[in-house]
Amino acid sequence: MSYGLPYKGSKNSIAKWVVSNLPKSHAFVDLFAGGCAITHAAMLSGKFERFIVNDITEYPQVFRDAVAGMYRDERRWISREDFSRLKDSDPYVRLCWSFGNNMKSYLYTPEAERFKKHLHAIFFAKTPGEASLMWRGFVREFAKVRKEIEDLTQKVLKLCEECGVTPKYNADGTLNIEVMHADIFRVKSADLRGYLQNALKLSGLTQKDVYRHLGNYMGKHYFSESQWALPTSEQYEKLQEILPALTIPWAALNEGLQSMERLERLEGLQSLERLQSLERLESLQRLESLQSLESLEVFQKDYTDITIPSGATVYCDPPYTGTSGYLHDFDYKRFLDWLRHRDFPVFVSEYSMPDDFVCIASINKTCTYSPTKRTERVERLFVHERWADAMRSPGDTVQGTLFD
Repeated sequence: MSYGLPYKGSKNSIAKWVVSNLPKSHAFVDLFAGGCAITHAAMLSGKFERFIVNDITEYPQVFRDAVAGMYRDERRWISREDFSRLKDSDPYVRLCWSFGNNMKSYLYTPEAERFKKHLHAIFFAKTPGEASLMWRGFVREFAKVRKEIEDLTQKVLKLCEECGVTPKYNADGTLNIEVMHADIFRVKSADLRGYLQNALKLSGLTQKDVYRHLGNYMGKHYFSESQWALPTSEQYEKLQEILPALTIPWAALNEGLQSMERLERLEGLQSLERLQSLERLESLQRLESLQSLESLEVFQKDYTDITIPSGATVYCDPPYTGTSGYLHDFDYKRFLDWLRHRDFPVFVSEYSMPDDFVCIASINKTCTYSPTKRTERVERLFVHERWADAMRSPGDTVQGTLFD
């Protein structure tokens, strides 16, 4: 079963497990609710009567709106232009139509967008005739893209020949762009990298001198093979101020890398991903069945500003240490200090925590970042050491009977 809204860092896959390890009480408090996967599982568990949901974003309110049926008739197609126009004012658009639910960039590549629009229209067609009409448009788009793929494939093969790179193929006969991109980029960037390295050598300066002049550490990507990148035109102009040997105009340097765009476009055409936005919309519509609005209180505050009822079960799923991509920075030291001074146990999801926090439960979880990249991690549930004995031997000393 899927729980809550689609959300970066969602606990959807282990929501039921998390709730099973939390003590039963009259109220459940989710201080970093995010997409509300844990709250959703808690509402279905029967262990709680009241639910206090908080997050610094407005997504708990989107969750509540979904429960109230607000998305029952949601049928909009959101284009790239619509997303740019609406993302700052419409949390549904910002969440469900952003790539990886990052709330920043549009869900689809330009290549995929035109197909997704046809599929969206087919999915929401009111009659079979309307669906058939939309389907014919979808087929016509594929006829166009086949021709584009053929043309781009020939250009990419020619590029491979120019660079001395052997073409790599997938099992279905299409070009393996991911592997080839790295090989071709290495060849294409070699001369440019050498040009920048030579200019640095002739100047007598060090990379640290470059960092200081640029005011950042991007310089490390300009002179070494690992994660090499061509400076932006602005950064290149700043480099020219201290590296006199950089005499070639930036546009001429950049032109040599333009052919790489063919690979990226071909890859986009070859990998038309699933229509994720429809699945996300369905997950919103599914929440309507909860029908528990009276017991669901939603807040958009700092976690320290939430009034926590006596005897409540309090759960936190903060941004994990070392993670990135969230809209807001998170002060871990402040959070840990807050936990250490609570007069009740707070259950925290994390991979690891300082030594004065005790793991009371753990589970293996497969993190999927892409169709080809999977990472095994151990999700853990922690409490501060002051409450560890109560967790192991529950009794009447902490919040009444913790594990009733």
